[in-house]
Amino acid sequence: MKLDIETLRTLQSVAHAGGVTRAADQLALSQSAVSHKIRRLESAIDCQLLRRQPGMPLLTDEGQRLLDYAERIVGLHDEAIASLRHSAIEGEVRLGITEGNVDAKLVNILARFARAHPATSVRTHAALSLELLDGLAQGTFDVAVLNVFEADLAADDRIVGEEELVWVEARDHRPSTLDPIPYIAFGRDCFCRLWAERQIDNSQSARRLQTVLECRSVDGACNAVAAGLGVTLMDRRSMRREFRVIDLGLPPPPPIRTVVRVAKGTPSNAANALVEAIAAELQSAAPAG
Repeated sequence: MKLDIETLRTLQSVAHAGGVTRAADQLALSQSAVSHKIRRLESAIDCQLLRRQPGMPLLTDEGQRLLDYAERIVGLHDEAIASLRHSAIEGEVRLGITEGNVDAKLVNILARFARAHPATSVRTHAALSLELLDGLAQGTFDVAVLNVFEADLAADDRIVGEEELVWVEARDHRPSTLDPIPYIAFGRDCFCRLWAERQIDNSQSARRLQTVLECRSVDGACNAVAAGLGVTLMDRRSMRREFRVIDLGLPPPPPIRTVVRVAKGTPSNAANALVEAIAAELQSAAPAG
C-alpha cells in the first residue's frame, strides 16, 4: 500500500485534534470512516499507530515517527501545489505577531510561504497585542496574529487558538499577600494588566496592583515570577513547574483567543494568501473544544 497524501493528512488530523472523534468533526467524515482509514494504514505497514487505552498517549512510538514524516510530506506536497497554483502572487506583506506566537510552527509556516511564493516578501515585527491592534488601525500592518479577549473578537477574525489565563506566583514565595500586590507586566501596554486594574477598581477592593517590572519577554517575566519578585497573569500553557495558580478574590479571567486579523480595507492577494496559510496550519493544530 502506498502512503497517499489523504491518508497521511488523516493521521495528522487525528494527532492534532487529539482523537478520532474530533478529527472526524474537523474532516467532515464519520468516526467510522476515519477509524477505517487508520486501521487500513496500520494493517498495510503492519504496526500499531494509535493507542486505544484512555489516559495513555494517543500515538505509539511508531505513530509519532510516521507523523513526523507525514508533517514533512504533506507540507512539501501543499507547498508544491501552492507554488504552481499561485505563482502570480506577489508583493510585500507587513505582518505583526506577539512574541508568544513566535514559535517554531509559525516560523515554519512563514518559511514555507516564502518558498511557495518567491515573488512575495513578508516583513514581520513582534509587539504587544495592543500595539498590533493600533498598527492595524494605523495601516502599519496588513495582517496580525494577536491575542484578544473573547468579548473583543471582530467579525472577520480567524480564530486559531484559545488560552486560559491564570494568576500565578512562585511556589516558594508569597508576593500575593503583600499590599499593594507586586505585579509583573508584559510591557507598558500589557492588556492583561489593564484588565486586572479594571477588575480591582470595579470590585472596590482596598488592595491595589503595583507594577514592579515591565518586560516584553515571556522568559524574562517568568524569571521574575520564579524569583518571587511578583505575581502575573499568564496563559496556563506558559506556566513553569515552579509556579502555582493563586486566587486574588477577583472574577476569573476571561479566556483569550489567538486570532489572525486583517487591516481594514481591501487586502492584497499576498495578504490573503498569507492569512489562509497561517489559519489553515494553526487551526489544524489548535485543540478542539
